[in-house]
Amino acid sequence: MKLTILATSDMHGYVLPTNYADTTDQPYGVAKVATKMKELTAAATGPVIKIENGDFIQGSPLSYYVAKQGEQNPALLTQVVNQIGYDVGLLGNHEFNYGPEYLQKAINSYEHPILAANVLGENGRPYFGQPYVIIDKAGVKVAILGVVTQYIPHWEQPSHIKG
Repeated sequence: MKLTILATSDMHGYVLPTNYADTTDQPYGVAKVATKMKELTAAATGPVIKIENGDFIQGSPLSYYVAKQGEQNPALLTQVVNQIGYDVGLLGNHEFNYGPEYLQKAINSYEHPILAANVLGENGRPYFGQPYVIIDKAGVKVAILGVVTQYIPHWEQPSHIKG
């Protein structure tokens, strides 16, 4: 049996392949990712695990608008990612950019578990999501541990990581 692991990272809130500054087709965006993931999943000869590695809710003009000017509802973005059918997601450093309340809303809006083993609250327990999951695909068990870069406290505003 062959296990295929498909992972994405750093989509930065781009749904369509555009940078909004010109009309050329860009090589990124959830729409393109979804098409490629579907293609690769169909071509797989065994089970497929899909992992989203974070840095999605911040980075594009659209994600900024949703977080700061619009309804401040990350589900407007995450509902698109949910269509891909990820098994698990992780937090990237940019997930913290809009503060803990917005991040928690985003986590709650995903249809897959979000892992963050080394983001601990004052009580010493994982603050956002589970630390790990064990996924069973066709009798093969795979453990996935969610770990974020330890450098976030050096990059992020203190109010965004307090507690």
